[in-house]
Amino acid sequence: MTITNQPTAMDPLNPLVNAMGQMNLGVRSTNFAATGPGLALAEPGFVDSPAKPVKQQDERNDDELDEVEEEMTYKSYRPAKLLFGQPHPDPVVENATLSAVSPPDISYNLAIPANIIAEGKLSNLQLEAIVYGNQRHAMDLPLAPTKDVAMEEAVELHAEGKVVAKELVPLPARCGFLLGDSAGMGKGRTLAGFVVENISRGRKKHIWVSVSADLYEDAKRDLSDLGLDKYAGAKCYSLGNYKNQDTIKQDEGVIFSTYNTLIAKNRLDQLLQWCGDSFDGLIMLDECHRCKSIELDGEGNAKKSSSKTAQIVVELQEKLPRARVVYCSATSVSEPKNLGFMSRLGLWGPGTEHDSFNQFIDSIENLGTGAIELNAMHLKSLGALQARQLSYSTCDFELVDVVSDESFSAVYEQAARIFVDLYSALVKSGARKTEFWAEHLRFFKFLAIAAKVDDCIATAKQAIEDGCCCVIGLQSTGEASSARAAKAIGINEEGGGTFTEFISSPAEGLKRLIRNIIAPDQVQAWIDAVDKLELPANALDRLLNELGGPEAVAELTGRKTRQVRRYEPKLEKEVISYEKRKLSNIEEKNLFQGGEKLIAIVSEAASTGISLQADKRVANQRRRVHITLELPWSADKAIQQLGRTHRSNQSTGPLYKFMLSDIGGEARFGSAVSRRLASLGALTQGDRRATGSANALGLGSFDIDNE
Repeated sequence: MTITNQPTAMDPLNPLVNAMGQMNLGVRSTNFAATGPGLALAEPGFVDSPAKPVKQQDERNDDELDEVEEEMTYKSYRPAKLLFGQPHPDPVVENATLSAVSPPDISYNLAIPANIIAEGKLSNLQLEAIVYGNQRHAMDLPLAPTKDVAMEEAVELHAEGKVVAKELVPLPARCGFLLGDSAGMGKGRTLAGFVVENISRGRKKHIWVSVSADLYEDAKRDLSDLGLDKYAGAKCYSLGNYKNQDTIKQDEGVIFSTYNTLIAKNRLDQLLQWCGDSFDGLIMLDECHRCKSIELDGEGNAKKSSSKTAQIVVELQEKLPRARVVYCSATSVSEPKNLGFMSRLGLWGPGTEHDSFNQFIDSIENLGTGAIELNAMHLKSLGALQARQLSYSTCDFELVDVVSDESFSAVYEQAARIFVDLYSALVKSGARKTEFWAEHLRFFKFLAIAAKVDDCIATAKQAIEDGCCCVIGLQSTGEASSARAAKAIGINEEGGGTFTEFISSPAEGLKRLIRNIIAPDQVQAWIDAVDKLELPANALDRLLNELGGPEAVAELTGRKTRQVRRYEPKLEKEVISYEKRKLSNIEEKNLFQGGEKLIAIVSEAASTGISLQADKRVANQRRRVHITLELPWSADKAIQQLGRTHRSNQSTGPLYKFMLSDIGGEARFGSAVSRRLASLGALTQGDRRATGSANALGLGSFDIDNE
């Protein structure tokens, strides 16, 4: 007997569904709180932008048709063939493409303690992933044909149950599983469930790899929540706590490592020595999108041009063929070429139509996005992929179109003239242009962010007045520029010091470029020209100080030092103090979730694994207003950061506000992110419209290559 899917009620649940529309409509807001089949969306409201005309009615109708088309890409989800388990605490959906594919019948019987299932410590969706993952782990990938006669005979004898020399029988690689659920679905708890299942089966050693040392405590918490509190405290170890020459003597447990630790000198050998020759435990690659940037040779080995992380992860899997591999990420790959580290999925190699990864990629590139979607559907049909996501029915979305004032426009134009003159000087000198274009990109990106800071501050303050709390997302911290400026006047990180005014990241970067490409006797004149521009201060420092300072704002970034405005009694005036951060990201997160701080600023360094939603278990139950001040460089980073405030077990969904300036370069940048989002959805969820695609993020209008 099987359970069929629920009726496919149309669900306005595409993440970030058509939330913002065309950029030239100013601010547009759509509420998707209505539920139930057949409910029509309310007419979206439009607020005119005085600088730009309103769209004609026929264009609006076309846009509304696009909304309906996007709306139909998601369907309510429940396990199709799993008969037990408590429902997930929040509504969950699956895109229509994957929902058209039936998963395989279940043949695996769980060994997880019954109380975990009965008490709902793992939901039926999480149990479904564990069942299919372990079912895949019970299968092997086909071995490559061999021309070695002795080996062929040994394999045949071994298959007949006869004793043969161990070295003559090649070990097949065990099949792997991809957990591609969206951010906030509780993938960490699901991975802990994999550990519990395998411990129940008598497997004693397991490896858990993730992006941040902060997630080590989260891993132990998830194990404790499943009844392994003593195990988590006594047998969950961090690889970073061992010296790289140490021998790990514990004969059982979970070794947790960050990717940065894993690629350090001797760490892989240290881990392999602990695993031993007969290792058949888990290798859980959490946030596995960190393994991208990979190229494989004809034999499946990572080339030296691949990232160090990708090389080590590929080698780890090769050295432990009997390991039970779980790839886990909401954004596992944004381009087909980054699939190379997922060899255990069986998309290429013996037994497939593609002898090598390179042949697989050539085929995908020739056939286009449709072929990528078909591969995701194929993986689900094998039970090798689960990719569900939280419904966005309780979320609201706005696109805030920031129009620059005249003074900022004047600064922008003057800066552009300086860069034109610098380029002319560069051409005459014959120097390399790489540094020039790199700084050119950074400079105008910083200016695009600075153009939006005033509006961001006003929006955040209004959110607090309205009884909400605020999360501001950006990517850059400007720490490197501040450190260079501090060093230039004799201030170091340890001792600290003071400035008379905030450091401007774009100004410091431009001055550095000038010193590197302009003749020494002319440098000062150029520096003076930059100083006259009065370039804006570092965006993060402005936000921190103008929204109440460190006492009111939780900073979750990767920087160690910052600039804080403080009153200096001896000078009887305010100064800018250059000082070290005193609290860790975890401590700052706890203060925000506890309601002691109502504003959090999140950079790329804290965009993975940290939960900032209105969790029913925390004191801060205010609705989250999530402001995206700076567009991420890539599609996967966009999805990861947005997932910080929309997660399971929340009392209210967030209000997303995307701030976009009227600087043309930002629209072009948005176009690149838009296209990658489509590719990401096709790769990880079988639908190019999934995972917050172009229209979903309000970036559809920016995909100017499709205009």
